[in-house]
Amino acid sequence: MGSAFAKAQSVNTAYLCLANGDVVLADLSTCSSTVVATNNQSMFDIAEGDTADTLYGIRNQDLYLIDLNTGNFSLLGNLTILGYSGNFRVDSLVKEQNGILLGVNNEIGGELFRIDVSALTATGLGSTGFRSAGDLSFFQGDLYLSARNSELVNININNPPASFLVGSMASGGFSSVFGVVTIITANACATNPTIELVATGGRTTKFVNTANGATSNNCTNLTNSDIFGAAEVTSDIICPIDLEIFDDNQMTPDPTPYCIQANTLLNANPDPITPQNNYLYEWRVLGNPTIIATSSTLPLMINSTTTYECTVIDTGIAAPNNFAVDQITITVNPAPVWTPLAPVFAYQSYTLPSISGSNIPVNSAYYTGPRGAGMQFNPGDIVTEADFTSNPVTLFVYGDETNGCEVVGQFDLEFIDVQVTINPGGIQEICEGDTLTLTATPNPSMPIGTYTYNWTDSQNTVYPDTASITFTATVDTTLSVTVNDSGVENGTDMGFDMTDFIVLRPVDLAGLVNQNATSTYTFPSIFGTGLTGGERYYTQPNGMGTAYDPGDIVSPADFSSLPVQLYTYDNNGSCDDEQSFFLDFDIPVAPTLNVSSSTNIICAGETVLMTATAIPSTPTGSYTYEWREVGTTAVLSVTNQLSIAPTSSTSYECTVTDTGLTSNNTAAASITITVEAQPLIDPLVDQIAFGTFTFPVITGTDLTGAESYYTQPAGMGTSYNAGDTVTAASFTTLPVFIFIYDSNGNCNEQEGFLLDFDTPPPLSLTLRAQPQTICERENTTLTATPNPAIPQGSYTFEWIEQATGIFISNSDTVQVNPSVTSTYECTVTDTGISTGNTVTASIIITVETAPQLAPIADQSIFNSFTFPTIIGTNLSGNERYYTVPDGQGTSFNAGDNILFSDFDSYPITIYVYDVNAIGCQDQVSFNLTIEELELFIIPQYTTPNSDGFHDFWQIEVLHPDVLIENIFIFDRYGKLLKQLSIEGPGWDATYNNQPLPSSTYWYSFEYSFNGNRFEEKGFFAVKR
Repeated sequence: MGSAFAKAQSVNTAYLCLANGDVVLADLSTCSSTVVATNNQSMFDIAEGDTADTLYGIRNQDLYLIDLNTGNFSLLGNLTILGYSGNFRVDSLVKEQNGILLGVNNEIGGELFRIDVSALTATGLGSTGFRSAGDLSFFQGDLYLSARNSELVNININNPPASFLVGSMASGGFSSVFGVVTIITANACATNPTIELVATGGRTTKFVNTANGATSNNCTNLTNSDIFGAAEVTSDIICPIDLEIFDDNQMTPDPTPYCIQANTLLNANPDPITPQNNYLYEWRVLGNPTIIATSSTLPLMINSTTTYECTVIDTGIAAPNNFAVDQITITVNPAPVWTPLAPVFAYQSYTLPSISGSNIPVNSAYYTGPRGAGMQFNPGDIVTEADFTSNPVTLFVYGDETNGCEVVGQFDLEFIDVQVTINPGGIQEICEGDTLTLTATPNPSMPIGTYTYNWTDSQNTVYPDTASITFTATVDTTLSVTVNDSGVENGTDMGFDMTDFIVLRPVDLAGLVNQNATSTYTFPSIFGTGLTGGERYYTQPNGMGTAYDPGDIVSPADFSSLPVQLYTYDNNGSCDDEQSFFLDFDIPVAPTLNVSSSTNIICAGETVLMTATAIPSTPTGSYTYEWREVGTTAVLSVTNQLSIAPTSSTSYECTVTDTGLTSNNTAAASITITVEAQPLIDPLVDQIAFGTFTFPVITGTDLTGAESYYTQPAGMGTSYNAGDTVTAASFTTLPVFIFIYDSNGNCNEQEGFLLDFDTPPPLSLTLRAQPQTICERENTTLTATPNPAIPQGSYTFEWIEQATGIFISNSDTVQVNPSVTSTYECTVTDTGISTGNTVTASIIITVETAPQLAPIADQSIFNSFTFPTIIGTNLSGNERYYTVPDGQGTSFNAGDNILFSDFDSYPITIYVYDVNAIGCQDQVSFNLTIEELELFIIPQYTTPNSDGFHDFWQIEVLHPDVLIENIFIFDRYGKLLKQLSIEGPGWDATYNNQPLPSSTYWYSFEYSFNGNRFEEKGFFAVKR
């Protein structure tokens, strides 16, 4: 079975589909057949496929593809019927063109359909007036149908009602013609091959005269099962041409690529080797219509990839099946080009990089010798100086391809090291706070790229990456340095040197501001840290010039010029310090006065502090003060300050006198203090609220209208307006102090009160289920209702399954589907309460046992169906079959039998339904298809006139599984006239050897099929 029979397709052959499900390739010249495909159910008809090794098959509305190479049947799908509402039942099929089939059904009217394979649609084209018996075939441009009663019909595709009867194909012993097929008998490859139309009936084939339908003998007992349908073997299948192009050098249809240039010879090898007449060759470059050669070979010398196409034509075969085309691509690869590496400098190790470039061979690697000699290293390998016998070393790049392409290259690799020295080095003593510059000197002095430096100390201080850094001593530390070279692979942290620093305690003199004296100046004590006791004042830096001790008195006469710069200096032998200041002597000046206040605007009832500041700050003698209201004489204060609480806006004046001066010794200044109204807020007693608290209206005097409540003093924190409502959840702690605050910009007022909330009512929880008792596999909805309905904060929910503790939901409602009776628990929390904020309740969901029906597969059967026993678990005993879901429609018990005629169309859906006493139910369904199978033919009349036609009335059995026991014939009054055996010739319309008159007679018989018994009754006519 399979591809071997593709070669057997020849003249006098056709494909036949049989009643046992086989598809055979029949040779009608030798009357032999060979099975090429087998299926577990027969096709109603088959048709030529779109390729030489495929056929199409049809059964009911299912369209199949038959693979003649493998013998497999593939279901393409169920056809969608368009433009026709009757029973589809197409049992004849023929190919109209690729992807398009024609078919006629066996229903009254014989509808012609056009079938689109890709869309899986069958479109009604119109009624032919003839019921199909099983096949269609194109013959000499006309389409012929094998119709009921062995009739040959010419089908008009464009106008199906215009189809007409050609004649009867029945002949002596040849009846029940199912199929017609066109075969090629000679000149298969010619433009007009010799063809014959062949009819199939039972296991016999006969040639058909398309002028009148008359048949002549061909083959008997051709197959081992009755022939249902046939498909043509056409010229393009019998006379194929194939072509393959080979490369002489590479000897394969897929040649190995060439390197740089291809010098070769292409050979065109047609199959079959021997043509029907002569082979013609046409060579082209793909995409170019110009013919470049006309022989079977094509010599080449090219340096770029090119695709060639060859067309071979057999002059002895008619178009369009007389040629074949093949292509071959000759690949020419350019030579590999390596991207070279500059000399590489590495520290300690080096990772070999990928070998990059264009067309690099996959086996390219690094070697210590040229062209793959010496040690091999692969990209990604890590090498060190120890891997080589010399430093620097030359590494070679090498790789090759099977097409002869090579990559060759080399580069130098040198491993280097760097030493570094710090100056100053060793151990250094330094005073705390002193700054020192350190310099790192690398060796070699010239880097490959650029040197950068990694400085660090014991305190992990960050330093710049320069050769020199500035270091300020604060604590004992060690500074170290390593060097990076940007031109060296892995060139980081090379070399190492360090310097240790011991930090000494410094001398630290306190500075002295510049000094002004009037006649003499007394040197004050010298302050600082780490002083030696020998600290003094000097007229020159570094302890030079005239020295003075604290307590010494000088005058302007001690200096050659004024002002004079003086120095304080101290030295402990390692660390010293020096400070300086200027000393000058002033001539006494008349005082001036400034008056200031803590604020120029006060609120009624407040006290203001006013201060008088005399200039110069140091009087010649001493300063005296007198404060008065402007325009009055009463002295309010005799110090440089006046503290007073005016009741209204007032101007004040101060007079200062320097007692050391006899003239120009007095100065005066004044200031005005503005007094503004003070807002007053009526106090509010402490408040205790239940649930919520609404802030009341704020009352008082001189309020601004912007007065509000606050959680912090001075109008800070969260603010609330009168009328705002809060709950305990509004605050983090209780009781909370609430501030009442108002301000007009300068004057403000604040009151306050404690706010607390009473303990809320206790939480309670009610759980409900709808419903609380369910059947297996059902859902129920649980609802949690807390009381009070309004929480202090917000309610949170947590549902669990009590037995397992598994969390289910955090919503107030949850849908559950328990398989057994289960207890569910819900915990509710009020986030606005700190204690007593949680309540838990549980509910039991009762699960009742439910019937569970075993599934039933879809059923497909002929003529009748017996309902099987219903099986399952927990069944009630009332389970039945129904035509409508949920126990509705017509009901059937197990064992009931239905016929094809009981329903208008198929498939139908049957529902198996059961419900127990407590209302738990289950339902399954299956699709039922009953196909009408013509089991026998009952003649409608007999003409017992001894002319050889219809002389006997007998039932013809069409199916081997039908068993008819006895046939009874009655007259119109019910009188038994004859008891027939199905094996006999039939009834000759006589009674007691006397001919009966022309009339209507009745028959009755019982028969068995598929294990079921049936009774059939009817009538027929006797015509004389």
